[in-house]
Amino acid sequence: TETLDFALPQLGDPGDVLINEVLFNPRTAGRDFVEIYNASAKNIGLKNWMLQNADLTTRVISEDPLVIFPGQHLVLTDGVNTTIQEYPMSGAYRENFHEMESLPSYNNGDGSVILADSLENPIDRFDYLEDYHFPLLNTFDGVSLERLSYTRPTNEEGNWSSASERVGFATPGYVNSQFLPEGRASAQFELQDEVFSPDNDGFEDVLLINYALDGPDYLATIRIYDSTGRLIRGLTNNLLLGTGGTLSWDGTTDDRALIHI
Repeated sequence: TETLDFALPQLGDPGDVLINEVLFNPRTAGRDFVEIYNASAKNIGLKNWMLQNADLTTRVISEDPLVIFPGQHLVLTDGVNTTIQEYPMSGAYRENFHEMESLPSYNNGDGSVILADSLENPIDRFDYLEDYHFPLLNTFDGVSLERLSYTRPTNEEGNWSSASERVGFATPGYVNSQFLPEGRASAQFELQDEVFSPDNDGFEDVLLINYALDGPDYLATIRIYDSTGRLIRGLTNNLLLGTGGTLSWDGTTDDRALIHI
């Protein structure tokens, strides 16, 4: 059974729809994208809304009726299939993609992403810098900038960060890897279960390490030692984390041998 959402479109005001994620330096085979988010309780009609850049080059998002629902992420790109191929986790959210004929040109070093309504009234604007990326990354190609908070101003310093390596460096169509829910204050790691048994019986075969952090740009270097203090597995090395997620260990050593249990 297929379901279809529909609603009478409403007008949007500044602050209702936010620029939420931007890829302005794709890999060679990739395409730029801009993700917007409906932070309001309105069903907002996007017909004849526009994307602009710093030079005010303008591209119409859709000449046909298009609605963004409350709490919905919507990816605007001129290469939906290419973007999903680049970031396969987004394939489950294809309904949150909209294909445009073209996007304004967004420079790699710095630029502006402007969202405007059908009368060219600005709804949101993000003035980005490549320097907003996490500085220890080997390359910024294919790495999106993600918004951390919906309530902080779009151009507030520190409200953007590189998407986590754990999700493939971008999250088009779904919740940002670096999104920081309001009120989260403490950093912590915890084991989902204190005991696991990697014997391939389908029960507790993998150790899950859950984490919730107080901000972006944490790096995780995790080493696993046996009871005698001998290093048996380097699980991660300077892995760029999101603000929350799960790491896993399958019980094997660096030589991919199974530990003795």
